[in-house]
Amino acid sequence: MALGELSIARDDRGDLVVLALHGELDRTSADKLLADAAGVPLGGELVLDLSALRRLDASGVRALTNLEVRSRVERWSFALAGVQPQVAAMLAEARLDQRIDVRDRAP
Repeated sequence: MALGELSIARDDRGDLVVLALHGELDRTSADKLLADAAGVPLGGELVLDLSALRRLDASGVRALTNLEVRSRVERWSFALAGVQPQVAAMLAEARLDQRIDVRDRAP
């Protein structure tokens, strides 16, 4: 994987959708995340496994904010898991850690 790229592995488990992100969530990859997150069932849950996410920039923060809003509008739960220290710092700076459920690890 080249520097700045993001790969996303999707695991649908009934009402639970887990997206494992690997690489960097930035302006070049934010739209990919939003597209790959489509189709969470009503009343279901989306968990982003960020354990292999190396970098998160302001565009990535906006994408996570978009998903948080979308989860409320579309009525499904949203959580982040496996958050690394650099990513955690960005979430805290944007106060997303107060609006999004953050877990130690993905289910």
